[in-house]
Amino acid sequence: FPYTTLFRSLMRPEGLIARVELFEVDAGAAALARFGELVGGRRGANVGAVARYLQAYADRDWDSVAAQWQDGGVMIDHRPVSLGRLEGGRAVADVLRGLIELVPDGHIEVAQILALDDRGVLYRHDGGGHDEHGGLVEISLLLAALIGEDGRYAHGEAFPSDAERAA
Repeated sequence: FPYTTLFRSLMRPEGLIARVELFEVDAGAAALARFGELVGGRRGANVGAVARYLQAYADRDWDSVAAQWQDGGVMIDHRPVSLGRLEGGRAVADVLRGLIELVPDGHIEVAQILALDDRGVLYRHDGGGHDEHGGLVEISLLLAALIGEDGRYAHGEAFPSDAERAA
């Protein structure tokens, strides 16, 4: 029988798998939050911030999306067709709400964490959905995020998914 699952794994420095946990395929934010718990410390808290952001988006809770950003937080989109510079969490939430109006079943997930430290996280963010005519819409980008001591986004920058060096 076909079975689809999502898993997160922790690797030891020598490249051996230390732990694997399986999740339902639609539990991306929960899997990411659990990964943050396993990593622990400030780095784990930064992963937790991303998980909270994704869950707020999935819940279409735009007030919570806005609250994931510090006052004065800035999001800069460097992609060729971009959202430009967004000032504050409310602006980010309003843009995301507008995109959901165009792609009502839109979803996003963290496909890969590329870098993680005590100040922030760089991750590939994939998503998609369908427009009002049923046409497939797909998105993939890199997001570099600085996470404040309070666990909220202080600064974010989006790059094309193939621009890992620039990010």
